[in-house]
Amino acid sequence: MDFVGDPGELLKMMESCKIGTKRALFYQAYALYYEKRKRYVEAEKIYQLGVE
Repeated sequence: MDFVGDPGELLKMMESCKIGTKRALFYQAYALYYEKRKRYVEAEKIYQLGVE
């Protein structure tokens, strides 16, 4: 994710194509993206999706 211009766009595309959505690391990376931007509510939602 460090080498991508906009990780949010990549994560959204991966989610829409169901790439990695069965792996905890996907949700961890997605939530970290929001945490780095201080968007904690969105990060919490992503963590919840990861444990469902």
